[in-house]
Amino acid sequence: MSTSSCIFQKMRWIRNWLAQSKTHEEMSMVAFNIVTHGSTDGWLRSVDKEGDGLHVNDIVGTLTDVETLQGKPKLLFLNACRGGKIFFSLLVQN
Repeated sequence: MSTSSCIFQKMRWIRNWLAQSKTHEEMSMVAFNIVTHGSTDGWLRSVDKEGDGLHVNDIVGTLTDVETLQGKPKLLFLNACRGGKIFFSLLVQN
């Protein structure tokens, strides 16, 4: 199994666990930090190419739909590119 398949299999497992498990009823909030590749159409991927991935709406929808998280803060930090532009660093001289 490729690394990308493993990563997104785990992300899907977490999404399903949030939707089905009762073990997080005692949590006062939930926070996710996802750092990955992205695309202009909202897909999160493990590599910069088309293929297996999760859509941002799937993650947000799951967090919104989890009954035991209703009324609790849900923090979602996404760090993913959303385009094909390459940004080059600038050298700053003292």
